[in-house]
Amino acid sequence: MLANRTEFRVRYGETDQMGIVHHSVYPLYFEMGRTELFRQIGYPYGEMEKMGIIMPLNELKVKYINPTHYDDLLIVETTITNFSPVKVVFSYRIINLIGKLFTTGETTLVCVHKITGKPGRLPLDIYTMINSLFSDGNAL
Repeated sequence: MLANRTEFRVRYGETDQMGIVHHSVYPLYFEMGRTELFRQIGYPYGEMEKMGIIMPLNELKVKYINPTHYDDLLIVETTITNFSPVKVVFSYRIINLIGKLFTTGETTLVCVHKITGKPGRLPLDIYTMINSLFSDGNAL
């Protein structure tokens, strides 16, 4: 299983008047997790864009379980749960340092040619890397 754990602290600007993280912020936390996962396997988003591929969001699911607050120290656990040459599905869990669960989510990203805007495929080396790590059951 491909997985990454990224630690972060809730910033004041991410909260509402009650000091609770606004619901619209969680997709940004998910993005932070998947960006770090790709960086960890050696393919940061910037490198993929240089290869001519962008990966826009196709689907987003969020389940809010417990509120998070200003200055909480949290971890976003990001996992690739499914993939093909044209899409990657990520699952997320936002927890604190003792494992309390706050939010879960899932996103589907699709491959698009940067110049034409038409559907595309992951570059073969990226697909091969994900496939080898995914099928070996390696956690990063």
